[in-house]
Amino acid sequence: MVSSIAIGIGIDYAIHFFNRYKEELSVGKSVQEALRITISNTGQAIIFNAAAVGLGFLVLIFASLPPLARFGYLIALTMFFSSTASMTLLPALLFLRDRNRISTLTVNKEKVK
Repeated sequence: MVSSIAIGIGIDYAIHFFNRYKEELSVGKSVQEALRITISNTGQAIIFNAAAVGLGFLVLIFASLPPLARFGYLIALTMFFSSTASMTLLPALLFLRDRNRISTLTVNKEKVK
């Protein structure tokens, strides 16, 4: 049960981040500028969401049933790691992917001239 929630939470953060990043690129921002804006705006929303939901599930550690207490702890931990990955790994991967595409596009434009 924890793994299905972890995947759902991680995908939600990644989609939120990626959509904002694409919006910034579509208005003509550079890769670095788009990532900076996305991290500063959407990143703040992701962190607040992860903190609120994580603290909500962390309340379950006071449950009298040990499985329920472990579930609350694991979901809170998942919230932390998935939001951290969305704010660190995803921007790094997007930068590497788009940096290579930009250099390839530049080389192709020079060949056309």
